Amino acid sequence: MKYYIENQTSCKITICIEIESDEIEKEKNRLFRKYARQISIPGFRKGKAPLGMIKRRIGDEIEEEAISALFNSSYENATKKLDVWAIGEPTVKIEKYEQGSPLICRVYTDTKSVFELNKYKGYDVRMPELVVNEEHVEIKLKEISKDFSKFVSVEEPAQEGDRVIAEFLPKSKNETDEDLSLDKRLLLEFVLEEDGVHAEYYDLLIGSEVASDLEFEIEFSSKFEEFCDRDMLEELDLWDESILCEVTIVDIKRKMVVELTDDFVSEEIEGAETVLELREEIKTNTKLGFQKGVEKTLFIMLMSKILDDNPFDVSEHLVEKFLAEDVEKKRDNSEFIEDIEKYKAQLYPQVIKQLKISLIQDKLIDLLDVEITKEDVKQKILGDPHISEILTTYENLMGAEKYPEFYENVKDSVRSNLKFDRLLKKLLELQTIELVPVTREDIEEKGIDPESLIRIVDPSEEKVLQQIVHAEDELDSQKTDDVDQDIREVTDVQRENLER
Repeated sequence: MKYYIENQTSCKITICIEIESDEIEKEKNRLFRKYARQISIPGFRKGKAPLGMIKRRIGDEIEEEAISALFNSSYENATKKLDVWAIGEPTVKIEKYEQGSPLICRVYTDTKSVFELNKYKGYDVRMPELVVNEEHVEIKLKEISKDFSKFVSVEEPAQEGDRVIAEFLPKSKNETDEDLSLDKRLLLEFVLEEDGVHAEYYDLLIGSEVASDLEFEIEFSSKFEEFCDRDMLEELDLWDESILCEVTIVDIKRKMVVELTDDFVSEEIEGAETVLELREEIKTNTKLGFQKGVEKTLFIMLMSKILDDNPFDVSEHLVEKFLAEDVEKKRDNSEFIEDIEKYKAQLYPQVIKQLKISLIQDKLIDLLDVEITKEDVKQKILGDPHISEILTTYENLMGAEKYPEFYENVKDSVRSNLKFDRLLKKLLELQTIELVPVTREDIEEKGIDPESLIRIVDPSEEKVLQQIVHAEDELDSQKTDDVDQDIREVTDVQRENLER
């Protein structure tokens, strides 16, 4: 038995399989002996008919079965030995078998795309780099200080931003004489912000002091849901009602901003021991977050550029498979698709590009020797507080039984992210990088989109582009000279007419 690749393109292959005649005859005889014990022929006891008579009766069927069995095993061996990743159902052409000659079978099948990456390095890459100035650090420090601030009681008149805690006693309902007096008072908290959730009470409470007695109508609605005992109000049939109340201020709380000192940072903020260290951490994390966003866009653009410079085809069977899976997912999510064929046609170019980029990534991972070990994944999980917190929370909520499966999913995600980071790092080492400084002010005030600063150019293409631009400039200059000459000629004619 022999097999070899007879023809191959980027995603299609022809495998030729030769099965020797003696192998076929051997398989036929095995099948004859097998069926001889089962077949019944008139005039003979079951299993006692002469072999020659059995061959004449079922010879064609036995030959067909023998060829089919040998072909199936040969094709499986061929794809393994020849390292062929066959996709979809193959088309098989079997030549007529003649005893004494080998049987020739040709298999035509789609395969995983076979291609070379001849161009993936040496690009001129321009990318933005965030410059974190001191103003931005100060803003972040104020935000951190605000996050740690607390409301404390004050013996001063209420002002903007305070929380006013009051006891209230309902007097009447909708200004009628219906008595709603209670034996005990109820507590209510007002957020004193001019444009806040309790804005209609702002003028009534601003400047009030502890022990002040007031009287005004209160609408007990969702805006007080977080600031009172709703159950009690519903029990008293006061919820969703406007009630005239006697109000006594019992406490005024004011947010006190925490001063960030070295001692406070050391005790309260993880990852920094001093204010200076915290400032540096803010700069590092801000730049890192910005860089991650830029890198994702850069990676997509780089993959697209490599794809443009290394064209190849992908299997139609593979594309159809992905399209079918996408449609099935939408059905599982109860998403309605009015016209499935139209939907597939719209998605078709995107799926092809995604498949090609995925194959390019796999190729680059092999070329650049990107490897992620189990230890890498383990250390990343142990060293990332965010991941550890997610794992702990999931185990507490879902229980130990479901935890192993979730943990494996997390490991797969971490492995994928690590692979992406290392692949991009190695890819960028092969390019010429130009960093373009950009500040938060550029982005937020001037409206500069960082992604618009990313550019990937092949130096040879850049040279050609410069030559084209130069040629166009020369052409424009020549056109201008021609126009100037025409104007001069017209002016001379006009002068002569005037003189006459």
